[in-house]
Amino acid sequence: MFKSRQLHLCSRAACVAAAVVSAALGLSHAPARADVTFQTVMEDAQAHQSGTTFSGPSINNSGVVAFIHSRVLEDLSGPPRQIIYAWSERALITIADNSSRTFSVFSRILSINNKGVVAFDAARTGGGGIYTGSGGALTTIADETALFEGFGSKSINDRGVVAFSYNRDEIGRDTVVLGIYTGSGGALTTIADSDTPTLASLSRGTSINNRGVVAFKAKRDAGGEAIYTGSGGPITTIVDSDSPTFSTFNNPVINNNGVVAFRANRDAGGSGIYTVSGGITTTIADTDSPTFSGFRGHSLNNKGAIAFPADLDSGGFGIYLSDGKGGFITVLQTGDSFMGSTVSNCGVGTNGLNDKNQLAIWVKLADGREGIYRADDSLKKTEP
Repeated sequence: MFKSRQLHLCSRAACVAAAVVSAALGLSHAPARADVTFQTVMEDAQAHQSGTTFSGPSINNSGVVAFIHSRVLEDLSGPPRQIIYAWSERALITIADNSSRTFSVFSRILSINNKGVVAFDAARTGGGGIYTGSGGALTTIADETALFEGFGSKSINDRGVVAFSYNRDEIGRDTVVLGIYTGSGGALTTIADSDTPTLASLSRGTSINNRGVVAFKAKRDAGGEAIYTGSGGPITTIVDSDSPTFSTFNNPVINNNGVVAFRANRDAGGSGIYTVSGGITTTIADTDSPTFSGFRGHSLNNKGAIAFPADLDSGGFGIYLSDGKGGFITVLQTGDSFMGSTVSNCGVGTNGLNDKNQLAIWVKLADGREGIYRADDSLKKTEP
């Protein structure tokens, strides 16, 4: 099976060079197949005809899946009818919908915490905002005013604190300030913004853990980019493009142990999925292997397991699960038999993996069905 590679990587400001502490072979063959079981959360038998789509699957440690169900109106008289649901094996709860015209459109990314509270952002008449709810009254985390507009993705921890990004349009300035903030319904805390010394611009992706530490990506005034963490005071550089390894990064995720996972392009070419813990960077999967040709995202749990969608050298696409220590399984691939049909597309999001190694996934089938499903596997069947 795949053996991880660990590198001590740090910025040149912190060290002169990266030291290789252990070398290993890449993934020499396809990840093992395991007896993954699937539960249907919701599906539409004629999604391609009815204009139905599903998005935003997110899962908590109780196996509750939050997602968005969208359906185009038959008379095309307005935006698609959208409902945010929280599904469990016992109930299907409506978190929010746009039928009342309070909201017009929901974004495609959700986050659900272990108390069942869902964080989402939505457009509404006169603006938009970040909101949380669990089936009753909604809490407004932040909303648009004359100064605030353009919210980005969000992440919620078990204390109900939401990390998110938005543009801050300040009076008397020609430029818009993009910032990363946290809040739970009261005053907001600034984690970083483009006025922060050394930072030129910030990515819209955010991830927060139960300690209130937020991971994010930013471009720097001096050129290049880096992944940072912060909680309202000084920010910490986790990894940057000054290292002799990476050139660019995608949005990171952070778990409760402070492990940061990210996708990166490399100076030498190719790309991979990596984690940083205690200053040590570990290769989870990369395009040096004869298996993967590219990666589309990643999700990290508190035990160090990582789920990621990837393109294959042999063609097609799949969802894979790593234990973070070299063990892999294939969860689902295009061409697989699934629910009486064949998989034509599938995906897992940033918040799609819980600590039980259950995944909330989106699947499109060759017979026209589309839906949200939960995949269950403990990784105990993974080959060493």
